[in-house]
Amino acid sequence: MELPSGTATNRALTDNIFVLIACIINRIPVILCGKPGCSKTSSVQIVISNLKGKKSKNVYFQTLPELVPVSYQGSQNCTSDSIVKVFERADKYLKAKNETELLPVIVFDEIGLAELSAHNPLKVLHSELEVETCRHGFVGLSNWRLDASKMNRALYLACPDPDVNDLQLTAKTILKSMTSTHDQVARIDNKIIDSLAAAYFDLYEHIRVQTQYNNYFGLRNFYSLIKGVVRELMQCKENDNMYEKTRRQITVNFDGSFDGSHYMWKHFCQHLNAMYLYEQYKASPTFNQILDQCMSSRTGRYLMLIGENENVIDYAEHYILKKFQPPPVRTLIGSSFSGDLIEGAVYTEQYNYRVLMDIILYAETPVTLIMRRMGHLYDNLYDLFNQNFAVSGNKQFCRIPLGPLYHPRCLVHENFYCVVFARQQDLIKCDPPFLNRFEKHVINMESLVHRRHWTLASNLISWITKLLPTDINKLFPLPQHLFVDYSDDFICNLVIDACTHSEITIEDSLEYNDDDTNVVMSFCKKILLQTSSFDLPLIMSLKQSDESQALIDEYYEFHENVSFANLIEQALELEVIDNQVIY
Repeated sequence: MELPSGTATNRALTDNIFVLIACIINRIPVILCGKPGCSKTSSVQIVISNLKGKKSKNVYFQTLPELVPVSYQGSQNCTSDSIVKVFERADKYLKAKNETELLPVIVFDEIGLAELSAHNPLKVLHSELEVETCRHGFVGLSNWRLDASKMNRALYLACPDPDVNDLQLTAKTILKSMTSTHDQVARIDNKIIDSLAAAYFDLYEHIRVQTQYNNYFGLRNFYSLIKGVVRELMQCKENDNMYEKTRRQITVNFDGSFDGSHYMWKHFCQHLNAMYLYEQYKASPTFNQILDQCMSSRTGRYLMLIGENENVIDYAEHYILKKFQPPPVRTLIGSSFSGDLIEGAVYTEQYNYRVLMDIILYAETPVTLIMRRMGHLYDNLYDLFNQNFAVSGNKQFCRIPLGPLYHPRCLVHENFYCVVFARQQDLIKCDPPFLNRFEKHVINMESLVHRRHWTLASNLISWITKLLPTDINKLFPLPQHLFVDYSDDFICNLVIDACTHSEITIEDSLEYNDDDTNVVMSFCKKILLQTSSFDLPLIMSLKQSDESQALIDEYYEFHENVSFANLIEQALELEVIDNQVIY
């Protein structure tokens, strides 16, 4: 059997291939169930690419039918009608006349996601998967067990978790495939590869008992780590430190809300019998260094940037827009308009279709696509996020379901890159196969923001803190009670906006130029006053000071003139009207 270059014949792959051939040829429905990265999709692709009927290169395979894949991407939006259409499409191949016997194979990817659909689409499988009447090959791929009514109608194969030997074999196969065309094999020590595999296995065993992080890292993180380390070491110069590069790659692939990089690095050094390296490179690269490397190289997996709140995400997006163009950056944000929603967080089919078409068009171009608040569509994009593209004519293709019935092959430009923003509190809702497809990093604003901006933001936060009375209650008032959407990150964004509005660049010495500092602080205080709550004058009245009285007067002076009629009059007097949102 011919295997693609760089394919490791580990336990999971050989078991999957053996069962798939036996079940497909005998038209026995089979469901492969296992964690992301355990060779489910790869084994299906290998079997289909080898069984070509009389055109097969293997003599035995020439006696078997030619397999024709009928692919279907499961999602939480799919319906029963769409699955029925897949079986009807497979029936057409049975009626087709050909020199060799054709056997259509329905490949139902992410069948577990389809089970979560509100339309209950898998009920149509009950009659189609009866062994006595099954006319096609059927392969379902899932990351978790389905309910008993589906599992009882198919052969169920649970893909085993890899042991250390499997991990080392896979890692060495990746190393061999990447270095086969280079003269740098001797430079990469097998001890490094073996120690990385052993360290990952230790991490896997460590987080398996912690339910909140059980699926946060997976085999795709490990495979990406090995590829990144090999790529870095192949480019090493004589004076470069290979362990420094290895430490950076561990951080790139095992970072996030749960930082597994420190655990990995410690155990890597233990298995390498070089604990002195642990202290030497204990400090991991900063967030801005990692972001700069990922956005500049664009060779690894797509990025997931995790923020505590929308202010952090806003600034990270602004940073990317400002620093990493060209290539051009485009942003798609999930809609909150009632016309795009059916109810709650369920979007209309027209809206989903429109956004997916935008993504398909962007994927054909060398752009960086930023996606925010689009969780309702991410399961439609699993094949794109997987980056295991089908190649035809030196071009890359993936499948993106457009509605329940149409799953086209979409062109993906070789320089296309994707960044997904996610809020920390939303990660618990994300499926393991979605999380495992990305390099995950928590946004650290302090590493992105210029120190002068941070100095001004700290001064402004101190000013706000001094406004609060200290002899009332520890829990009231707090800054968030007085100012809408208050957070330290909001204050930092406000300072940056003030510098931009006042045309003061960070090259100007804000720390020593009192005039510029006063301009920025005055602008920020004015904006804060405009976004203050009704509690502000009440709280200010508790502190007898000239500054408190001045703030109270300014508050009432501003709010006295705030009305919709005044807003319209002021807007009509302007030559250029600013974008405004009116509640």
